[in-house]
Parts: sequence; C-alpha cells; structure tokens
Amino acid sequence: MKRLALVLLLLVVVGCERTTVRPEPPIAPTPLPPIVLPTRIEYRVTGTHQNVTITYVTSTQGTTVIKTDLPWFLGYDTVQLSTFVYLQADASLNDSTEGPLIAQIFVNGVLFRETRGQGFNPSVTASGEVVR
Repeated sequence: MKRLALVLLLLVVVGCERTTVRPEPPIAPTPLPPIVLPTRIEYRVTGTHQNVTITYVTSTQGTTVIKTDLPWFLGYDTVQLSTFVYLQADASLNDSTEGPLIAQIFVNGVLFRETRGQGFNPSVTASGEVVR
C-alpha cells in the first residue's frame, strides 16, 4: 500500500512539473533616426542700381561682403533648428542712378523679410531668426 501511495504521489508530482513553453517576448524594432529636411534660405537683391555692396550671413560661411551689379541671388540649405539670417544692400555713392533697391529673404520659398529703399543712395537691411 505504501508503494501504491508513493507511485500515485510521484505521478501527481510529475504531472505538476510539466513545463509550459512560453513564447519569447517580441523584440522591438530599432527606431530609425528622424528625417531632418533642410531649410532652404534664399537672399535676393533687385533694383536699378549697379555696383551695390551686399553683406549677408550664412550658417556655413559666416559674414560675407561683395560688390556686384543687380539682380543678385544666393541660396543655401541648413539643418540647424535655429538660423540667424541677415542681408544688407547699399547703393554706391558713385552711382547716379535713382531708383528702387529691394532686399528679400525667402525661407523654403516663402517671403520671410523684405525691405525697400528708393533714391540715389538707398541702403536696405533685412534680418531675423528662422526657427523650425
């Protein structure tokens, strides 16, 4: 009788020790880094004046000063979250042309800042902070 009780007890214990196969927890996919699209900055200076001094700031080159005839255009891309933009145009004192001088800054194709001057020796400046 003791043997029978021992065998039954062993069967109960063996039956309780069944191992249950548990699935592995799913592995989360590695997140991709966010796609950062660049911001397009465009500077434009137009008007009737020639030999204009233009000062501008870019995030890649810093401050640049040039002398050129109009129209003048420059564009660059930046991925910075905040970008300072600056554009200044000064008509030459030696230019006897009277007329408009227009400085424009575009951000992603949309006019961001514009200044206009008129006369023999106009000077215009446009600037601001572009924040994504």
